Amino acid sequence: MVHRMIRIGMTALLTTALAGTAVAQDEEFGAEGEVGAEGEFGAEGEMGAEGEMGAEGDMGAEGDMGAEGGDMGADAGMDASVEASAPSATLPAGKIAIFASLQLGLSSEDVGGGVGSPIAIAPDVWYGVNDKLQVGAVTSWYGMTGFWSGTFGTGLCVSGEENGCPNVFDNLGAEAHYSVVADGAFSMSAGGGLHAVQFSDPFQLALKAGVRGMYRTGKIGIGFAPNLFVGLTERDLGNKEILFVPVDVNFQATPELTVGLQSGIWGPLDGFGDAYFVPVAIGAAYMINPQMSILGAFAFDRLTGGTPEGADGPGAADLRSLNITFAYMM
Repeated sequence: MVHRMIRIGMTALLTTALAGTAVAQDEEFGAEGEVGAEGEFGAEGEMGAEGEMGAEGDMGAEGDMGAEGGDMGADAGMDASVEASAPSATLPAGKIAIFASLQLGLSSEDVGGGVGSPIAIAPDVWYGVNDKLQVGAVTSWYGMTGFWSGTFGTGLCVSGEENGCPNVFDNLGAEAHYSVVADGAFSMSAGGGLHAVQFSDPFQLALKAGVRGMYRTGKIGIGFAPNLFVGLTERDLGNKEILFVPVDVNFQATPELTVGLQSGIWGPLDGFGDAYFVPVAIGAAYMINPQMSILGAFAFDRLTGGTPEGADGPGAADLRSLNITFAYMM
């Protein structure tokens, strides 16, 4: 797994991220509550990841558009108290959230192959089994890791082998997330699943486990989504443990628009000091209507990082990417 994830990044989007896009829009979205949480990237809540657009809180997440699980105000109406509530960590029962991410590499030619290396379209789909449990299929980098990057060519990679896509479709994950905290300003889910991180020979399978959470106070949200991949096959080829720790801060500029900043750290546990990445991304989520949102993030995918002794790593601005995600909840 280390081989696939780092190889693509070196040669070649809003736990948890922009939660709150839908918080406090209009009284009509109050008690009936479906927008409610529909408003954020969500997470895998998110770009999503895997979570929900809202809830899990990230850029998109795979979750639901806005909070997975909540409503814009529920019985409380759209008063100020709603703004201080974190979106639910999972989708409401029976809801389906679909995320389609355009992941575009913008790295310098000598490091990442230039603009359009790679270009990938990565869908994530989530379903609320009940008000605490959601399950989904994940292909986006955000859905896998919680980071808003678009550099790594996951999902349907369409730019060709010479532009960062060794294979057209080479990864797929199945995940489940369970809400463990939904208490006012703080929400969190725990979960994970199985990921085929590489279909092409040799096939590589990994187990993922982690949590996603969001704390909100007024118009400010703080999201986190630490998770660990553990290689199950081909460990001798580098498919070992990789730790991802994304953290974001977001601000609800208007009832429809949320902007955010994300950073964190990730890398293989074996030789972490020589191979870690510290990315920085800026993003925004805009709620078009209670069912649809669009999210975008620009990332410096290695602002700094570990470098083996005697080697030169990419510069702070060399690895860049753009991630644009369309999210729909029904």
